[in-house]
Amino acid sequence: MTAVPENFWLIHGLASLAGSALMWGMGLAFERAFRLSAAAKGYWLAIWLMAVIPTFLALALQLVPMPNTSPIQALLPLPAAMDLGVDGAAIGTAAGPLPAPSWSTLLGLIYLAGLVGLASKAIIETFQVRRIVRQALPIDAEAWPGPFACQEARRLNAQGIELRMTRCSITPFAVGSPARIIILPQDAVTLFDDRTLRLIIRHEAAHIAQRDPQRAAIMAVIGLIFWFNPFLRWLQARVQMAAELRCDYLALGDDRAARPILARAYIETLKMDAARRGQLSVTALAHHDLTGHKVRLRHMLHGDPGRSLGRHGRLVLSFIALVAVTATASVQFAAATPRPDSEPSTPKGGPQTTAAPSGPIRMTSPLAAQRVTSHFHEVSDFRSQPHRGTDFGAAVGTRVAAVADGVVTAATDHYAGGEGYGTVIVVDHGQGWQSLYAHLDQATVQVGQRVSAGDQIARSGASGKVSGPHLHLEVLKDGQRLDPESVLP
Repeated sequence: MTAVPENFWLIHGLASLAGSALMWGMGLAFERAFRLSAAAKGYWLAIWLMAVIPTFLALALQLVPMPNTSPIQALLPLPAAMDLGVDGAAIGTAAGPLPAPSWSTLLGLIYLAGLVGLASKAIIETFQVRRIVRQALPIDAEAWPGPFACQEARRLNAQGIELRMTRCSITPFAVGSPARIIILPQDAVTLFDDRTLRLIIRHEAAHIAQRDPQRAAIMAVIGLIFWFNPFLRWLQARVQMAAELRCDYLALGDDRAARPILARAYIETLKMDAARRGQLSVTALAHHDLTGHKVRLRHMLHGDPGRSLGRHGRLVLSFIALVAVTATASVQFAAATPRPDSEPSTPKGGPQTTAAPSGPIRMTSPLAAQRVTSHFHEVSDFRSQPHRGTDFGAAVGTRVAAVADGVVTAATDHYAGGEGYGTVIVVDHGQGWQSLYAHLDQATVQVGQRVSAGDQIARSGASGKVSGPHLHLEVLKDGQRLDPESVLP
């Protein structure tokens, strides 16, 4: 797998934050400008998708192997890894301390720690919910407080939706898979009257009909991946709020007299949830912010004063979403794509080809400051076999350039047969010439990429079996290793 630059994931993380912030602001602005309904779930779901898709699209374009347009199959096989000794930064240098972790490593560890912690919490809560569902018992007809709730239960059972009752102190909730089930706490069945309980059941049945449990689960998983992004959490909360308002509307229907009944049930549910604070709460009617409570109660009592998008509005939003996702993903992809410091030159008369021009190949130095620390065929106390290349002293992160025009045929952390080589790049220059760069910190090119002499291809490091940071360079002609110093300026 091709190594990625140190700032690869940081760029995508920052792009995710910037894009989500833009979508959040745009969503609020459009909602106010067009006085949209807070129950417009499709609108907020589209805004959320516009914030999420560009990052996944940009990552897919960069990480998924793409068809290679360069004729790699016609190039020489990769050089065999033959340097079995320990390469050092300088002759006789003792092994030094391990390099300090980079800032990207620290950020990666922080991200993984947060991801593992939140994922563990989510998994525990998921198992708790599944246990409640398994232990919940079917509700007998005699347990219903009246005919309305019993009739609603029978109607849902005919549709394949099962109602169960649990003794756990939770709010009512619905499960959409693998079976469609509505869980009611025993307190709700005994506390609420017949008409109130029917409204609650209708609310949960609306969630199942709208496929809200499946949608919420997918959004929760993506939210874990982007746990560092508060804007996605806010967008997710708006989608969930819109879903709740939509289900309130479907539960009430045209029965205006039922509005205060559902509002009282909501208030009683909040009281029940406050009494068991700290316990598991798989919210159905309950929210945990004052603004959300006010919005829910206002919509229950007075209806929805907002407007829907309508057909033309949905078409306009779809067009904006397409343009925004394409533009954002393109910018993010371009920003995170590794590239050399200088652009490859294109010869006059046509595009650059894999093979070098006829005649002797011209090579340039791979480093700006060329300081040899170990020569070709050199044998020392820490190297039992002749050195197969030349070592150059270079601090971690030093720019490494291609010694000649060519095509990258390898850019990997796991070079075949050369575990001690660390991160390796191989460039095929045509006419039987190849160059190999080992013990790199990171590669900044991809397999199949064409480079020119002097283009940056990597950063030097101390990966693999080494006693210090340096660049190991090998030059081959028709598979035979040559002394790099004999062809370098």
